[in-house]
Amino acid sequence: MPKILFKDGSILEVGINWDTFMSLVATTRKLEISFFEYVRDRISQLGNILSLATVIREQSSLNHFACS
Repeated sequence: MPKILFKDGSILEVGINWDTFMSLVATTRKLEISFFEYVRDRISQLGNILSLATVIREQSSLNHFACS
């Protein structure tokens, strides 16, 4: 990951925020949740959309795969 070194010695790892958002985009897409609605719900603290962890848990409990 590219890094930027500032004169004061601090380091900024470029791309961390981008990776986080792209991960959220991919996850919400897989869960068929609108990314923009999810972000709006989180920022406004409406609580209309469950947390992604909760949705993943609920969907995984519905998908029972046979083990071979």
